[in-house]
Amino acid sequence: YTMQDNRIRTTNQVRSRLETTEPNSIISFLANQTAKLELLIKNSLGIFAAQYRTGQWLQSQYGIGPVFSAYFLTNVDIRKAPYAAHFWKFAGITPNSRWNKGETRPWNANLKSKCYLMAETMYKFQSNNNCFYGKYFRKRKDELILQNFQGKFADQNRTFNATQYENRVGEDTTAKLWYTGCITVEAAQKIYNSSLTNKIALTKELAGNPGTGIKMLPPAHIHARARRLVITLFLSHLHTVMYKDYYNKDAPKPYAIEVLGHSDYIEVP
Repeated sequence: YTMQDNRIRTTNQVRSRLETTEPNSIISFLANQTAKLELLIKNSLGIFAAQYRTGQWLQSQYGIGPVFSAYFLTNVDIRKAPYAAHFWKFAGITPNSRWNKGETRPWNANLKSKCYLMAETMYKFQSNNNCFYGKYFRKRKDELILQNFQGKFADQNRTFNATQYENRVGEDTTAKLWYTGCITVEAAQKIYNSSLTNKIALTKELAGNPGTGIKMLPPAHIHARARRLVITLFLSHLHTVMYKDYYNKDAPKPYAIEVLGHSDYIEVP
């Protein structure tokens, strides 16, 4: 990532010099060399990851390249995680994860950001049949959108009278229009079908008074929830593969499957 930042910076410098017709031969040379070094490091990480069966599995997943493979191999430790929930907690994606003032952060911030980046990368490949997690992301997001239109998340709306929430969502944001029931289902469908650049303007245009629509979660909230679900599934599968590789036996089934008897277990691709 350091080399990637250097390559982006030098490439931008070359582009700015071209616009001003200033000499740029040395900067162009450095940009080319930085790009080559970045590729060399990426290939080296791929070779490293391929030495492990878990790394081979990671690189076999469409959307996960050598960098992500090496990263997950070196940043989660199966010896400290008897259950997949330990991976979830370490990545800070469990619903009860809280970081209160004066306390040590209870999760790995870098791992959390990389999980988000990985999920968003998968989302870009959602139309590719080879991308298992991208397709899962799209499927769960569509399900959440439908449930949202049906008002199933109305009781999960946080009121703007709550002090803990007032500081997080501004009074003039479009998110408040969704939370307070200013958007009808018909308007919501138009907003979802519009282009990304028109969503905010269209939301303000179609919004009514509070209560004229139904209380719903805003699109960004729905997307974040679907992203968390795909990260949860991915880390569960990663734990299963790592556990089998290290202990040479099957990993414990999730609590919901093993104890509660849920039947919606998704096999590792």
